Amino acid sequence: MESPSMAFIAWMLLCFSGPSTGYPNGKVTESCNSMIPLHGHPPQKFPKHTIEVNVTQFKPGDHVKVTLFGPPFEGFLLQARNAENVGGPAIGSFVLADKKRSQLLTCGRIKKSAVSHTSKSKKTHLEAYWISPRDAPKRIQFLATVVEKYHIFWVKIPGPVISQPDTPILTTTVTIPTSHSVRHLTQSFNASDCGNNKFCVRNPSNCDPKANSCFFLSFKQDSDSVLVEMSGPSEGYIAFALSHDQWMGGGDDAYLCISDDHRVDIKTASLVGRAYPEFDSEDVLEDKSWRVADGLIQCSFRRRVNLPAFKRRLNLDAYYYIFLVDGEVSEGKYFSCTGGIIHQHHRQPLITNGKYNVSGPPKDIGGSHSPLLIKIHGKYNDLQNSCHDYSPLQSKHQLYLSCAFHSGALMFVAWMTTASIGVIIARFFKPVWPSLLLFGEEIWFQVGEKVHRVLMMTTVFLTSASFVLPFLYRGGWSEVSGIAQQAGFHPYLGCTVMALAIVQPLMAGFRPPSQAPRREIFNWLHWSTGTTARILAVVTMFLGMDLTALNLPDPWDTYAMTGFVAWHVGTDILLEIHGYYLIRKAEVVEEDRIQILQSINSTEAQGHTFKKIVLFIYICGNIAFLINFLTAIVQI
Repeated sequence: MESPSMAFIAWMLLCFSGPSTGYPNGKVTESCNSMIPLHGHPPQKFPKHTIEVNVTQFKPGDHVKVTLFGPPFEGFLLQARNAENVGGPAIGSFVLADKKRSQLLTCGRIKKSAVSHTSKSKKTHLEAYWISPRDAPKRIQFLATVVEKYHIFWVKIPGPVISQPDTPILTTTVTIPTSHSVRHLTQSFNASDCGNNKFCVRNPSNCDPKANSCFFLSFKQDSDSVLVEMSGPSEGYIAFALSHDQWMGGGDDAYLCISDDHRVDIKTASLVGRAYPEFDSEDVLEDKSWRVADGLIQCSFRRRVNLPAFKRRLNLDAYYYIFLVDGEVSEGKYFSCTGGIIHQHHRQPLITNGKYNVSGPPKDIGGSHSPLLIKIHGKYNDLQNSCHDYSPLQSKHQLYLSCAFHSGALMFVAWMTTASIGVIIARFFKPVWPSLLLFGEEIWFQVGEKVHRVLMMTTVFLTSASFVLPFLYRGGWSEVSGIAQQAGFHPYLGCTVMALAIVQPLMAGFRPPSQAPRREIFNWLHWSTGTTARILAVVTMFLGMDLTALNLPDPWDTYAMTGFVAWHVGTDILLEIHGYYLIRKAEVVEEDRIQILQSINSTEAQGHTFKKIVLFIYICGNIAFLINFLTAIVQI
């Protein structure tokens, strides 16, 4: 009969073999026309990456330097197309600037008409030279598809348009309707005064607003007004809100910088209940300025400390919790749920750990993206909601509390330590405690079996507690439209794990006696149920780590979880090999009965010592993995 542990190992390998991760070698000629990766996932909106060229005009035969840059990405596809027909074929050819990280592709019948990656190694920028053909159209636009990781990518990111000489350049003028003049910022904000002359909220704590990968908010009082500066990576909006508590929606004071068609509109709003934000018709802000570049929104404005005529605006000389978020904007007006709207932020807002007076003594602080209950529970999804049941800056009402098992603090404790150690003990350590009697029962049932039961019941308790915590946090059951689709299989697998975790101890309560005919059937059912729960728990944690709320650092989270799986499977294999070795060693002993008994006793003693050492090392390794994950969760 096949060993249960070997079956478990085979099952684990099958689960994690999965589909190949796309085209890590960059041979993506199948995507030449559509520029869409064949990954089975929808593309992202609002790209983070930028294409730049070194000229605005070209002639046939010219070499145009093209640069693609932005946050780290794995794959890309770069082409030049007719600006009047970007759905048409690729035009011209390229020459590589970096042959190690980029390669030329033949798209259609045009050789070297596209550039792609050579491996999935992380990169932040790439350069190539586009050669204009003799029959080039009057205007050329560069397009790029960028893959951050397998299921996160952007398609046809628009780049600059260059034209041949004597070609009219189309220009448009945009007028920003506002009661106050709006200026364009000429340079980034300065973080060097944080804590000295400015009250700053930064994420991470060393955030420099000159970079596009961090969030920055500062307040500087000048007489009876406060100058506010806000910066963050977004192509939709960035916003902050002042609140009397850590739950948004109680008439809190919000300020939004909304990017629309390469300009920024700076708005004030009130957040009431679970409704769409109530934007103010009257403008109370002065000296408004903004800047949009490289996927970064920056805006500044001045507001009086006290506005007695505007009851919906909070005074700035009191203490408040501060929220900082970003999100997407659809095309259209901000004030209507028909057409374009402001979408809810993709992840939990950054929330200060206490109340602060922004007009008081300068401070340089950070915050947390998750309340304590949610960190303990693990993860939740604050994804897009309906127009009438949603606020872009909500915290309390954004939880997705369907039947879902979430990877997080309690889940890591349960499935990386108590469950794994309990299974190892039950599978391999029964012979370590010989069949001697203690208080009328075998020592295994006095020690090993009880240890196994305590560990597995602890797993059930931790899983159940983690499942209940979000309901306590929310105060009930909540269903958010569209969440299940966004979360993929994670909630469904989690629900299954929760059910199996409860079924397993109930099944153990009906275990037949050891000599009963049904005992073998029970053993296989008990093993298969537990093994399925463990495998699905690990798969669920893998899927859950890519959800946006917990936001563990990537790709560290994947490497760490893969390392844990390898650690557990490796220990399983080692103990299986060791058990096989002991059996073989006993079989080759001489025929003499006394020598056989002596050899078996000696072999068992040596085997027990080895197993105890392996168990000690295994427990230490599991604790090390657990500490790493808990540390990452605490730092969110």
